[in-house]
Amino acid sequence: MYGYLEDGITISGETKSYERGSKLNGFHFCENCGCVACYLSNKPDEAGRRRIAVNIRMVTDPQFVQNLPIDHFDGLDTFEDLPRDGRNVEHLWY
Repeated sequence: MYGYLEDGITISGETKSYERGSKLNGFHFCENCGCVACYLSNKPDEAGRRRIAVNIRMVTDPQFVQNLPIDHFDGLDTFEDLPRDGRNVEHLWY
């Protein structure tokens, strides 16, 4: 799930962070099991927002995420959103 921290997405709990290369994002992982919980931009954008991507596979109860829509974007050329096809997490997980 992609979005902005504190704009519909909140995180809680202790994590450790790993940064690589350009250090634009911190990859936050569970100190106990090592699973990646999210990545979070290290600096806010021009609007003061911090981009975040959450690993929804870490959710313990699927009912909380099953209705989230699946969004696609052109990750090669434009990074623009593509039209939704009507599928949600439930279509891919169950």
